[in-house]
Amino acid sequence: MKLQKALRRASSAFAALCLLALSAFAQSDNASISGVVKDPSGAVVANAKVTVKNDDTAFERQATTNTDGFYIVTNIAPGYYTVSVEAAGFKKAASSRNKLNAGVPIAVNLDLAVGQLTETVTVEASTAQVNTESATVGKTVEQAQIQNLTLNGRNPL
Repeated sequence: MKLQKALRRASSAFAALCLLALSAFAQSDNASISGVVKDPSGAVVANAKVTVKNDDTAFERQATTNTDGFYIVTNIAPGYYTVSVEAAGFKKAASSRNKLNAGVPIAVNLDLAVGQLTETVTVEASTAQVNTESATVGKTVEQAQIQNLTLNGRNPL
């Protein structure tokens, strides 16, 4: 009888200890920032690069939007964050001073404005050896070039 009571008490204490341990693991100071990225027409923007940066510590994490324009950055410490997004064909957009509290996720939705794609190509070439008059190729070999030719012991003639 005493043994059964002792076993019950021990098992009850063990169960209470397990519940306390599980509740301690469930608590976290970190939270998440998520949202949807859209274009001016309201359509979602897939594969946009989202950057979440802590305003005080410069801690930075990146994510990419999925096919529904959705992104999520998890397990980040509380503080003030700037969320910026960029995608091909759009101007960069940002939302600053988003307050993230411990354990409370926030949603930051961003709209991108259409931007211009600019690309500059610079081609540089020397025209000193290009004959624009005919298709023949030729060059005069100077005497000094022949005399300074390294032959490795062979006869040039």
